[in-house]
Amino acid sequence: MAKAADASTNLEKVTDHHEEADISSSSSKAVALSGLVVASSSLAAAADDGVDMSLTVSSADIQIIVESLDVSQADAERALRMNGGSAENALRALMRP
Repeated sequence: MAKAADASTNLEKVTDHHEEADISSSSSKAVALSGLVVASSSLAAAADDGVDMSLTVSSADIQIIVESLDVSQADAERALRMNGGSAENALRALMRP
């Protein structure tokens, strides 16, 4: 009977650990996504603020940003234009809250 109680206790510890990890992971994702929502809305406003829409940006850079941050192609393209075509700076801008 003691073995069953120990096994049950160990199972509870493992379950609790995984539940805490899931909650922590979900919280981190929610914070990251909320930052992207804010960034997306600020990028939409930037189109009206005179962003140089004639700047040519790489379709490969657009795709990298879309896949990395799960944003629309329009938002990725706008971020690239706002940052002079720099994918690195565009990624940073989209990740800023």
